[in-house]
Parts: sequence; C-alpha cells; structure tokens
Amino acid sequence: MRKNKFNLLSIVFATLVVILFSYSCSKDDSTQSLEKLEVRSSINLTHQDVDFRDLARVLSIGVKENLSLRTLIKREALFKYDGDYDILLNKIKNEQLSTNSGQQTVSAYLGSIYSRLGLSPILHGEGVDTTGVGSVSVFPTIIIYTPSYPNGIPQISNPSDIILYLVSVYPDIQISIPVHANDWDVSTYIPICTYVPEDYNEPTTLTVEGFDNGISVTVDAVNEPNDPVVVVSNSERRLQQVSLVNPPDVSIQLTASQSAFGINLSWTVTNPNSDEIIGYRIYKKSLISNSFVAVADNMDKDNKTYNDIVVNPNENYA
Repeated sequence: MRKNKFNLLSIVFATLVVILFSYSCSKDDSTQSLEKLEVRSSINLTHQDVDFRDLARVLSIGVKENLSLRTLIKREALFKYDGDYDILLNKIKNEQLSTNSGQQTVSAYLGSIYSRLGLSPILHGEGVDTTGVGSVSVFPTIIIYTPSYPNGIPQISNPSDIILYLVSVYPDIQISIPVHANDWDVSTYIPICTYVPEDYNEPTTLTVEGFDNGISVTVDAVNEPNDPVVVVSNSERRLQQVSLVNPPDVSIQLTASQSAFGINLSWTVTNPNSDEIIGYRIYKKSLISNSFVAVADNMDKDNKTYNDIVVNPNENYA
C-alpha cells in the first residue's frame, strides 16, 4: 500500500504568505437510515488508528448511500496529484454534495454519518481541557462533556466540524484508490473502505480491517483486489523535517501568483560558494498551524517552480 518516494536531499527554503480562492461542485443521490452500530474497538489501536478507522467506517456508509460522494472521490483521485490516485481530505472538505437533506459540504455530510453512529474524535493536543465539566471553545469548535463520556473526555459538539478537526490534526490525511480507479463504475459498484494502521508493514502485514456499509470486514493486504478499494491513510508526501548536517550556504527569493487551481510558486537562488544542490524540498503551513510540513520534493535542481493545488479558499499560507 505504501511506497518510499523520497530520499534525503539538500534543501533551500523560504516562506511567503498568500491568499487564494477555490471552487465547489454538486451531484445527485439519496440517503438511507442506519442504526448505530457497535462502539469502536480499542484493541491494539493507536489514537491515529482510531481516527482513521472511524473515518473509513463513515466513508463506507457514505459511498454506499451517496452517488455524489462516489463520483467526487473518483473524479478527484483521477487527477493523480502526486502520481497516485490520492485525494487530500483537506482539499475536498468544502465540496458540495447532493443528499436527501439538500446540498451539503463533504464535511457536513460525513459529519452527519459520524453523528448517526454516535462517533466523535477524542480531542487531543494543546488547548484541550480534559478535566472540566461543561463546554469549552477550542479550535476548530466547541467541545462538550457528555454523560456518555463520564471521565471528562471531550467530544466535538457540532458534527460538521469533525472533518475540520481531523484535517487540523492530520494535515495530510488522504483518501486513495490504489488500484482500478479508472475502471470504477460509480453508478453500480460500492467499494470496501479500509485504512492503513500505524503498525502496517508491507512484508509482514497480511490483512487489514475494512468496512462494507459500516460493517467490519477483513481485507487482504497482500494480493491486489479485483475491484477498487477506498483507503484512508497519511499521504506519502508527508515528510518529517530533518536537520541537515551541512545545509548549502544559499539565499532564496520566493514569489507566488494565483493559478486556476491554487498557487504557483517560483524562486531564484543565490549560491555564492557554488555549493552542490541536488534539488529542493518545499515546506508549507497555514497560519493556524504550529509547524511546517514538507509537501513535495523537486529533484530537478534547474526546475525552480511548484504548483500547489492543495489549498483552501481565503486561507493564508506560509
């Protein structure tokens, strides 16, 4: 399911704040009722595993009942942003879907399924008070303490904010279709939805858990499936920031311009000592994030451009 795409390389780095705009789309479909199912299992699951597992379960219901969501996932995956059939959840969270409740964003629609299942991510990180009783305001929403969480574990009070929370905690959480994306007939085929657990190891992991309309199933992790499967995982573009032992002694001038789908970056490099440059690593963060995340490697030292299409409307980036 995973490929190692990046090697350590020399970096040049700069920041620039820009503002951008994006777009939305809509399709047609219907919904169905669903009883609340079993509470999530916590056996051998990390915090991230629980969040990714819940999202895979929610998606399995969404793709079952909503053609609009299936169409959106296939359409966005076929863009092959990083060479694979991947979609950053952050990129599609505000896209419009047609549902029985009318036009809804992806965030609102998936949040409604979380609510129907009685699921809510357990908030963690800075600014979350897990000791009080009542409610408190933190990014991105109000959290509440309820009788179903007697130990004071907070829930997100507005289901529409659940996806916003997930992409704030996991900036590179993605939905992918590893195989048969082009062959997927969204009008007839309902895919299994699964997730990549943190302990996934390609040589040794034989099966992973998946979901069929919210019901847990076992997915073969070794042999290629005959039909498309929707997978929740962290994008392989995500790189930990690594300190270089001897970074090149260069300076960079970065400029940006708005494109049809995002931001075009270009830069010039001043290299007075003629240090060796293998390529460029591009880091990015929104102004509400605490740290930069590497989003791309450019292995052509003569190519000093990058088009970033994973952006949100009216949001500032560095």
